Amino acid sequence: MSEIRARLGAAIRDARRDRGWSQAALATSAGVSQPLVSDIESGGVGASIESLGRVAGALDAELLVELRAPRVIGRTDQQDPAHARCVAACRGVFERAGLACVVEREIVDGRLRGWIDLLGYAGGSRRLVLAEVKTEIRDVGGLERQVGWYVRACVGAVRDLGWQPKEIAVVVALLATAANDAVVVANRQALAQAFPMRGAALAAALFEDGPVAGWGFTMVDPRRRGARALLGLRVDGRRTDAPYRDYADFMHVVQRGR
Repeated sequence: MSEIRARLGAAIRDARRDRGWSQAALATSAGVSQPLVSDIESGGVGASIESLGRVAGALDAELLVELRAPRVIGRTDQQDPAHARCVAACRGVFERAGLACVVEREIVDGRLRGWIDLLGYAGGSRRLVLAEVKTEIRDVGGLERQVGWYVRACVGAVRDLGWQPKEIAVVVALLATAANDAVVVANRQALAQAFPMRGAALAAALFEDGPVAGWGFTMVDPRRRGARALLGLRVDGRRTDAPYRDYADFMHVVQRGR
């Protein structure tokens, strides 16, 4: 804070001198005292934001107050009860397949902060499986960029666990709703390019040490048990309707079933 006050004070002093004003003249124009102007220019702590604004205004200058917080990615999803159920269902599938699992693994990259939903590790093959869970897709490009960042950061995120992956498999698991099926259909080309692994090929890559040929995409129904929790996509030939109309319908079914 002292550095900020010193820089602000120097800027006000330079602007005052450019005008050829004394501290007293600036104080009169701003409607503040001369000692306060002196305190501001020396980087003191006595001036309020309002007083600083009046001094800046007298100099025909703008006083801009800006807060640049770190960008947080994915945190609102993790506070979503449907999202939590989807993550738990995926974790159950992973653990039944023999993968060691961690959830909500934090990653930090400069001013970016995020949480990877689920990571599974097969010690024998040293394959790391990264799962990103979504209850809805709002931005296909944003999803691709988010997953790409997670892939770049995930090896460092598990180093303290003693995991030493030599290969990474990726899957996006989308809540199994008719609304999400429609979004996938509407964006089928972009999603096929970004997430080409589906169905049996995806299952083999996740759980059977099959070849990893790109990122994978599937649906998840948290109310199903075991491997049945993962469903194919309607666009890929799934013949049955999605178990829920949309997010609200899923939450209604869950609440009704309590």
